[in-house]
Amino acid sequence: MKQFYWLLRREFWENKGMLIWLPLAAGAMSSILLNGYLWARIFGKLDERERGWLGLKVGEEITQATLQKIMHWVSHTTFLDSTFIFTGVGVSTFFYAVNTLFDENKDRSAQFWQSLPTSNRAVVLSKLTTAVVIAPSIGIIITIVFAVITAGIHSLVAMKYGPNVFIHLIGNPLFFRQCAELFMMLPFHILWALPTVAWLLAVSAVARSKPALWAGGIPMIVTGLAMLFDKAFETARDPGWALDTILGRSIGSVIPGAWSKFGAPKFEMSLNQNSGDFSLWRVVLHHAFDLSITANLWIGVVLGVAFLCIAIRQRGSRG
Repeated sequence: MKQFYWLLRREFWENKGMLIWLPLAAGAMSSILLNGYLWARIFGKLDERERGWLGLKVGEEITQATLQKIMHWVSHTTFLDSTFIFTGVGVSTFFYAVNTLFDENKDRSAQFWQSLPTSNRAVVLSKLTTAVVIAPSIGIIITIVFAVITAGIHSLVAMKYGPNVFIHLIGNPLFFRQCAELFMMLPFHILWALPTVAWLLAVSAVARSKPALWAGGIPMIVTGLAMLFDKAFETARDPGWALDTILGRSIGSVIPGAWSKFGAPKFEMSLNQNSGDFSLWRVVLHHAFDLSITANLWIGVVLGVAFLCIAIRQRGSRG
């Protein structure tokens, strides 16, 4: 276990720029875009008396209902922030997984590590853990940090109208519930992303050049052939099923929460968005629970184990 811990530290240390800075940059960009109007409220010269903010006027008391409205805005902005951040996590995970074993073979470092008391299985599993556990966990933490920043921006705007509401926002049960829902998605993401990351690791171990092209090109070709087959034989399937089921499932699954787009069956937003405890991530979480009993998930897990075996067997087998 101690050896595995040091392998994880090695992976994080060697790839911390990709694992941290890309999601962080995506979160910063989305926060600037989404909160730009609020920054204008703080530093600009907008006429709050005439235009108001969330229905407020200067000097008007901030009621519990208004506080709840602000919290909803923070919740929805955080959800949008997280889509940017998790997309950054997905991109960094894809390039990390598809290049990690290839780079070891390229610079002969795999032979060096094989000379140490570490097994191929432990090394590959440490890379898998980095991709499906550490990377999304970093994304979740960055999302929560930007949620606090968003709440602070809203509080600065609210101070023009009345008291500081930052403590009330951070202490709101919806805020804690949304943070908990983000972490509750992690176990399901591990299962959902397993076949994709294992596929990328297998290609990384086998490919002699351009592993990213092979890892992305093969699913694209299979998707194109499936769409041509449907068109030629005029099947009754939805034209977009191949994009979601083959291409989206094989590549897009590295993005946390992507099952809402590429999973089956589709989950409708049946939760009441006007209720006091509505959370968009709860919708994604409910979708995960529905998807956990489908063959889509568990067939993917079986395929993921098979791809992992290929990656373990092929690691360092060529120079």
